[in-house]
Amino acid sequence: MATISLLLQGTKQVKNIYIKLSIGRNNQFKRKTGYSINSDDWSEKKSEPKQRDVALKNLKAKLDKLKVDILEAFNCAVNENIIIDGNWLQSTIDRTNSNVSPSNEDVLVNYCQIYIERLPNKLRPNGSVLSKSTFKKFPTLKSRIIEFEKYSKKSYKLCDVDLVFGDRFAAYLKDIEGYSTNYIGKLIKNLKTVCNDAKRKGVDINPQLELIQAPTEKTEKITLTFEELDKIEHVSLKTDYIDNARNWLLIGCNTGQRVSDFLEFTKENLVVMKGKLMIELIQKKTKKRVYVPVNKQAKRILEKNKGAFPRKISDVKFNEYIKKVCKEAQLTSLVEGAKINPKTNRKEKGQYPKWQLVSSHICRRSYATNYYGIIDTYLLKEITAHSTEKQFLEYVGKPAEEAALMVAEIMAKLDDVD
Repeated sequence: MATISLLLQGTKQVKNIYIKLSIGRNNQFKRKTGYSINSDDWSEKKSEPKQRDVALKNLKAKLDKLKVDILEAFNCAVNENIIIDGNWLQSTIDRTNSNVSPSNEDVLVNYCQIYIERLPNKLRPNGSVLSKSTFKKFPTLKSRIIEFEKYSKKSYKLCDVDLVFGDRFAAYLKDIEGYSTNYIGKLIKNLKTVCNDAKRKGVDINPQLELIQAPTEKTEKITLTFEELDKIEHVSLKTDYIDNARNWLLIGCNTGQRVSDFLEFTKENLVVMKGKLMIELIQKKTKKRVYVPVNKQAKRILEKNKGAFPRKISDVKFNEYIKKVCKEAQLTSLVEGAKINPKTNRKEKGQYPKWQLVSSHICRRSYATNYYGIIDTYLLKEITAHSTEKQFLEYVGKPAEEAALMVAEIMAKLDDVD
């Protein structure tokens, strides 16, 4: 049996009102209701606003409705075997506060919420669970649609998602919100994913959906060359935490793995195969078992750490610290790229010192780019775990024509031997 209670939390006089859903002793979830109140207006005894004026009475009515809606949603979720956790509670609160009725499945925002609630039960084609980034991107899509509807002063149904909708949504995101072309493209792709899911569930969608194009534009692919990695390895760093980040950066650039994988390396990942030191892992995203040869630079980092990988660090701190590492290594040449403007919170294109554009993505791409043309592509993609050679070439920014020319050069050398 589920119980719901309200409580205040915060250090200031005006505190946030939280709702707590309890499903037995070991299953308790707490989230913000979206409302706040002056502590003097709150009854600790009754766990509700004091009824001293109209505003407080209205607030109590809203909170009572929220509690009822959550209990009703809980009963439905249990009946449908939906996982109940903090994310479920938050999405239910969001849906209730935006007056979304779960029964109107043909309404675009409603179906976005339905899709979000079903995400915990979805699996990738390879049987693996969805990544954290996947769980984040669909609530973001829902928020962008709600903002677009407020701007348009119109509520949309799934059957309204046609070419005109696609153009207007993209124009709003670009001209009003100032988002980048590639970010808009990702939102459009996610929108089509939600609509196609509705189609599979028997909900009517617009036949023009598949004609909607997700815009893209070529972005500069920032990498670290072998020479720059050498500079990074040998630059003198004064602080231990920056040196630790430097070690992880070099491990990342010499193993070709995603940050979510290589920052988890431990001694247990090290194996010896026919006298060769390897890193063995199962990638979190693809669930593929991958073996990565440990090269000289990576070996030096391991030796520096007495045969172990560097000290653990979060991906957030890693992204922050490696910029300092590259700045100390004098990677100051101006390169084309884009970075977040803190005032607008939007990416802006321009020329920036290279160290400012360094992030965790540079590790895997540097490995793939540096060894492209040295090691056969089909072998490289086994290490990076790209699904196809085309996908690998797109990742390193090499057109298919370049691969063909490389093959032609090799053939020409073979012809000369004959």
